[in-house]
Amino acid sequence: MKINQFARLEVDFETELTELQRIHFIETTDIVTQSPTEVLAALLHLCYPEMPTQQGVDFKLSTLLVDAHTNTYDFIQNEHEISQAHFYNLAMQLLQFEVDLDFSLDNPTAAMSKMALPFIAAMQLTTKDLLHAWYLLLTTHTKKWSGFPRLPDD
Repeated sequence: MKINQFARLEVDFETELTELQRIHFIETTDIVTQSPTEVLAALLHLCYPEMPTQQGVDFKLSTLLVDAHTNTYDFIQNEHEISQAHFYNLAMQLLQFEVDLDFSLDNPTAAMSKMALPFIAAMQLTTKDLLHAWYLLLTTHTKKWSGFPRLPDD
């Protein structure tokens, strides 16, 4: 995966899955049979390799909002539909953008459009949509123009 600020290489979903597997975000392409909430929880728990304990990861997730009233840790504890706003509120924070300063929790894609950041159009994310959105997230620059997250070397 290469982060390119000038162009984005469009690949098919199977290639996205293969690349996600190659960089160890997913173990198998069978992940598409899991619920979106299960998949989101699994992906998020891999985002903080610097955290030595599960409690540390859980704390990090508790600092990220999916909406004005719910943090990410609480959100992934139960099955939920994952809306476009839920995912992109989280994604913007993972990319180091700040709530209310850089984007609104009510409409994160408005700011994303303005900044020319990629996002998917689906209003409710299926597991396939979620994996595609995650792939786009991994190939999107952060607020400080670096990649998210630190990927392991091959």
